[in-house]
Amino acid sequence: MMMNNGTSVRVALSFGQLRLWSLDQLQGPSATYNIPQVLRLHGELNTAALAQALAFIVNRHEPLRTVITTNTQGSPRGLLLPPPNAAHFLSHSNLEGLDPSLQEAKLRQCIEEEVNKPFDLAKDYSLRARLIQLDALEYVLLLTFHHQASDGESTAIFARELNQAYSSFLQGQAPDWKPLPIQYSDWAAWQQQTLATTIDEQITRAKVRLANAPDCLTLPLDRPRDPHRARRAAYLPITLPSELTQALNALAQRQETTVFTLLLAAYGATLSRLANQTTVVIGSPVAGRNHIETEGLIGFLVNTLAIPITLEANCIGLDLIAQTKKSVEQALIDQDLPFERLVDGLGVARSLAQTPVFQAMLAYQGQEESEGIEGLQCRNEPATLPTAK
Repeated sequence: MMMNNGTSVRVALSFGQLRLWSLDQLQGPSATYNIPQVLRLHGELNTAALAQALAFIVNRHEPLRTVITTNTQGSPRGLLLPPPNAAHFLSHSNLEGLDPSLQEAKLRQCIEEEVNKPFDLAKDYSLRARLIQLDALEYVLLLTFHHQASDGESTAIFARELNQAYSSFLQGQAPDWKPLPIQYSDWAAWQQQTLATTIDEQITRAKVRLANAPDCLTLPLDRPRDPHRARRAAYLPITLPSELTQALNALAQRQETTVFTLLLAAYGATLSRLANQTTVVIGSPVAGRNHIETEGLIGFLVNTLAIPITLEANCIGLDLIAQTKKSVEQALIDQDLPFERLVDGLGVARSLAQTPVFQAMLAYQGQEESEGIEGLQCRNEPATLPTAK
C-alpha cells in the first residue's frame, strides 16, 4: 500500500475486485454481488461489545474498508476508508411489542431491504450491520458483505473472529491478536506481479484444455437469449438420501477421487444429454488460498475454473469419472489464473446475452459447524438474492 497526497491510503486492487467494479460500472448499482447473512440470536446481548467487535474486524481487514474510485483518467484505484466509529457502525431497529404476525412481517421487510440494498463501491464500507430487536432476549443480526471484499472462506473467518472479538470486548478489552502476516492488497500486488511472468504459458495450456469447447451450452430454451435479461434467480432445495451419499463417498474412494468430481461428472453427463453436445464446459469456484499467509484473510480470493467435460462415444460411468478427474487436475494447475484474464486470453466474444466460456456452474461446499457468539444461542437463517450473479 502507499500514501496518496499524504492523506488517503492507496491499496492495490486484485483482478477480482476490478472485475466486480467493471460490472458495477456496466450494470449500475444493484444487489447482485451482495453476500447476506441472517443470524438469529437468543440471550443477553451486549450491543456495545457487538458494535466494538464489528468495527474492530473492519479495521483489521482492509478489504472491508476499501473503496474503488477513479483517477483523472477514469482508471480505477483502491483507497482505504478510515476505521469505522463503533458507536455508529451498527444500526438498530426495534420491533418489540408488536403482534407476532406483524412483527414477523416487519422482520421479513427489514431483511429484504438489507439484502437488496446496493453498495456504492466508491463510498461505502463493504460490510453493513443491522441489529433488529424482537424482545428482551431475541435479536436478529443482519450482515451484508459486498463480494469485492469477501467470499465463502471469508465469511467463516469473519464468524470466528466476531465470536473472539465479542468475547474480548465483553471483558472490556480489545482482542490480543497477532497482526495479519499480509494484507489483502499485498496478495493483490503479488497476483499482478506473478501473473506478468506466467500468464502466457497458462493461457497456452487453457487453449489446449478448451480446444473442443463449444461457444455456448445449447440447452433447449423457451425464448431467445436477451442481452437485457432480468437475471431473475430462484432456489430449489433438494436432499440426497444418506444411503446415496454413503455410496458416493465409497465410490469416490475406490476411484481415488472426490465426491465433487463424481457430482461434476454426473452434472456434465446431464448437461451433455440435454444440450446434445459431446463437450460441455462447467464453471466451478476455487478458494484461491494456496499460500499459508492467505488463510486468515478476509477478501475476494475465490477464483473461477472452467472445466471441460467430454463424453466420448460408448463412454461408461467409470471412464467419465476418470476423464473428469483428469480435467479437474489440469484446471487446478492454473487455478491462480484469474477468470477475466482467461476470457481475454481465449479471445472469446463478449455478449450481455450470456456469460463467456461457460453458462453452467457447480459450486461444492462442505457443511461446517457455524461459529457461535459467546453467551448466545445462534441460528443461521436462509437469506437469498432475487438475481443471479
